[in-house]
Amino acid sequence: MFQEVNQEALNGVLDYGINGLSSISVECVNDIFENLDYLVMELLKQVNNPSDEIKRRIVEVIQNLFQSLDENLVEVENKVIYKLVLPRALDIALNIFGCSSLDNSTYQLALEPLLTIADVKPTIVRKYPRFVQCILPIVLYRMTSIRDIPHWYTSQPEEDDDPVFDDAAMVLDRIALSLGGKYMFSEYMTLIPELLKADEWQKRHTGLFTISSVAEGCKEFFEVHLDSIVSLVVARLADSHPRVRFAACNAIGQMCTDFAPLIQKKYHEQIMPKLVPIVDEDTFQRVQCHAAAAIVNFVEDSDQETISKYCNQIFQSLINILKRRGQIERYLLEQAITTIAAASFEHTLNKFSYYDEIMPILIEILSTTDATDSEFSKLRGKVIECMGIFATVVEKSTLKPHIKQIIDLFLKTATIVNSSDDQFSYVQISFARICRCAKDEIALFLEDVVPALFRTDEEEISQSTFTALGIFAKELGKQFAPYAETLLVVSISQLCLGYNTEDICGCVVELFSCVTKFGE
Repeated sequence: MFQEVNQEALNGVLDYGINGLSSISVECVNDIFENLDYLVMELLKQVNNPSDEIKRRIVEVIQNLFQSLDENLVEVENKVIYKLVLPRALDIALNIFGCSSLDNSTYQLALEPLLTIADVKPTIVRKYPRFVQCILPIVLYRMTSIRDIPHWYTSQPEEDDDPVFDDAAMVLDRIALSLGGKYMFSEYMTLIPELLKADEWQKRHTGLFTISSVAEGCKEFFEVHLDSIVSLVVARLADSHPRVRFAACNAIGQMCTDFAPLIQKKYHEQIMPKLVPIVDEDTFQRVQCHAAAAIVNFVEDSDQETISKYCNQIFQSLINILKRRGQIERYLLEQAITTIAAASFEHTLNKFSYYDEIMPILIEILSTTDATDSEFSKLRGKVIECMGIFATVVEKSTLKPHIKQIIDLFLKTATIVNSSDDQFSYVQISFARICRCAKDEIALFLEDVVPALFRTDEEEISQSTFTALGIFAKELGKQFAPYAETLLVVSISQLCLGYNTEDICGCVVELFSCVTKFGE
């Protein structure tokens, strides 16, 4: 009965008080919020063991409160009222948000209005220190509550391991982006070093993911302190707990993206000698996989001279994974091939000396897996992509012994998979890359290659089709002319349908050039 009366009183204050805020005096605002403060605190006393109904009511208090503010205060000319109302409303919301017994779904619903206020009124929220002082400890506490479950060590990396942790990390990212580094950096850097020095692995793990989550929003201020931040993260690559090492790899990868190319140029000597060995030596495959993924982030924005310093170690570690392909999880094999492709694509300064070890393994994988089995679609796509990239970094004489076998495997794949399968687009682009390296060999198979790769009977043709078509027309010239006119008509029809993209326009130009120069 008390709960019903209490809720009725709350609704009364909300309905008759807050909904009229745009036209009332400062004194009335104070009266309304004194009553609201009292009523909410009374409700909070009842949630030691909250029922679903109480949880719902708690969330409704926050949602109704901020909806009323949004509807009634957007056009308020009385800035004194606005500046008075928002902090009082935030006080109430934060009291509710700080209730530790809320389950995750209720917690997210309760938090959303606070984050929305930070998104739309960041200037006002920045003037309210309690916002961050209250939210950060609660969010970090939820992150440190992560469980060390056996499932983590055997599951696919993209699987949702801990939604509470993931949601909390997204909150940190969103607050940093909304309020900015000038406001948030000192708050984060007060907490992060202490977390990273903690005895509990969960706190060290949280500290690293905090860096990953807020780096973009605090970029300008992180850059000034990168020396100390990089040192803190690199030290945890050798942490005793595998999940902390995983988090350190994640932080390195994120920083390589957020602070490129500065971090590659200035800190490669600190990062790479500690990161690369994890790929080969760690006993936990998820950690190995994440280290390999972080290397991709590093090499994508690194110069060739820097990459060349670590190529031998990177490729030998990845080749060791390939050699154990029958003993490891598929996701690790997929990531190893992805990293090989990325590192190969960026490594053209010196002779590419890893082809002879890697290509036979790639051919074996493509020969022994079923193109129509969705379980192998991603792996095969990565293999096909890697083969095509190899064609851009080796001499024709190096590729030549395998060209016929590669063409046969690509053609077999292209003829049996649907055009919506990622393997198909990988085959198109890789064929085009090989065409640049070995055009005479490709020309011998055009009668089979053209109908397999360029399916003109489909209503909407993929961008990869036009990219590959343009390359074929440009590289093969006269040898491609018998097919160019028909394909030009198809390409122009796509332009007429409104698919006016750079790929289609470039394709039309190359096909038109081929027809006018070599057509009959």
